[in-house]
Amino acid sequence: MIKLYRFFVYIILALFLLLGSKEFRYKKADFLSDTLYLPFLTSVNYIQAHLDLLGENWRLHNILARQEIKINHLQQELNFYQKQDLEFNAPVYDYLTSEVISSNGIYGQKYFILDKGISDQIKSNMPVLGTEGIIGKIVNTGQNFSLLMPLSHTNFKLGVMLKKNYLHGLLEADLEGRIYMNLLRKGSEVSLGDTVVTSHYSTIFPPFYPVGRIKKIKIAADRLNLNAEIEPFCDLQSLTTVIILKYTNEYEYNKELGIENEIIN
Repeated sequence: MIKLYRFFVYIILALFLLLGSKEFRYKKADFLSDTLYLPFLTSVNYIQAHLDLLGENWRLHNILARQEIKINHLQQELNFYQKQDLEFNAPVYDYLTSEVISSNGIYGQKYFILDKGISDQIKSNMPVLGTEGIIGKIVNTGQNFSLLMPLSHTNFKLGVMLKKNYLHGLLEADLEGRIYMNLLRKGSEVSLGDTVVTSHYSTIFPPFYPVGRIKKIKIAADRLNLNAEIEPFCDLQSLTTVIILKYTNEYEYNKELGIENEIIN
């Protein structure tokens, strides 16, 4: 368009310069050169340069957008693999990773839905971990999906212990999703910042898997025990990828002794 516009302008100027005598044409040429042609040519060149810069800017913008998309994909892939590397020392069993695709309920009644199920050999009561500690357990399975009950659920019970002295207690949660280590006798050696891990009493989790740290201690309502509030290592509010351990712990003695219902998860 700019080139066509130039062509017509040049034709008009050429016809204008052809009119009159030779001397008069020279005067017109000098006048136009000083007053019109040079500024016009400068303006046209400026407009063309500006359009070229706009085109180059748009091209670079498209390249930048493609690179940002590529970086986002690489970042997602990196996050996926990072979430498969456990950040603690504990026995590692056969496992697979699963994506959290939905949740249901609030606070102490919340469940998570995972994208792995029976077709991936997932079973109820399999333990679920994050890279920093435990998250919960599988409570129900479908063909391609499963239901995760997190440790912040009121129905979740777990035998836990302090890492420093193997002091045992019971992990429970209240309706607001706060997690406690209960059944600690008054005078027990427990302090703020102590690390809580899964215990040998659990039939769901192997022992020594990290749970969290003690952040508050108070006397229980019965005045005989302590309730130690736990800050879990895994952030349950930002779950995206979890690790399902293909681990089952069969206790034969409980069947023989008839104490199946007393076993702590």
